[in-house]
Amino acid sequence: MFAYRQRQLADDLTAHRRASLLHAAPTTVAITGSSGLVGTALCALLTTGGHRVIRLVRREPSTGDERRWNPLDPHPDLLDGVDALIHLAGKRSRDASTPDTRQPFATAASRRPIDLPGSWPEAADPDRRL
Repeated sequence: MFAYRQRQLADDLTAHRRASLLHAAPTTVAITGSSGLVGTALCALLTTGGHRVIRLVRREPSTGDERRWNPLDPHPDLLDGVDALIHLAGKRSRDASTPDTRQPFATAASRRPIDLPGSWPEAADPDRRL
């Protein structure tokens, strides 16, 4: 266990060092799926690197670093002040079997995962895409 954590810490520090060479200024990153396996690790890595992470959640926000989003109807100001968006959200496999969750995800699957017309015009700029 300790060997794993030591290796993880060394890898994180290496990632921070490399990132500082590419982009010196801290950024504000919005993340969907921040409570999942990948999202949790990514949020930890970004915040320890000095970046601000805004967690986009489907429930009521419980901290100042969370914003509520509805994938089918996002608020126009959802990404105000955000430099990058990382979309990791998805449906849990157990959701597929319950009738009340099948329809919303089927509807969402027929559209782009996050439809943000007009709320983040810089996203059309290839230099700003990740």
